[in-house]
Amino acid sequence: MLEVIYLRRATKELKFLPTAEQLRILERVEAYAADPDNPRHAVLALVGEKPTCRLRVGDWRVLFDRLETSIEVRAVRHRREAYR
Repeated sequence: MLEVIYLRRATKELKFLPTAEQLRILERVEAYAADPDNPRHAVLALVGEKPTCRLRVGDWRVLFDRLETSIEVRAVRHRREAYR
């Protein structure tokens, strides 16, 4: 199981979402951290970006770096703004 580290920016972005969306996103991130090799998570490595991976949660994208023993969540954004 990987440790999940939320950067200040990601925590701030999560705070402004409706509670149901927050819980859904946190649940999916924890599920990914528990079993990162499961293909059902549909995590995609980004090309040429600093957040190296993205996790889709409905219309939201969780952008994070996967390290050896942890994942560093950098941002939680709506899909129309996630890649700008």
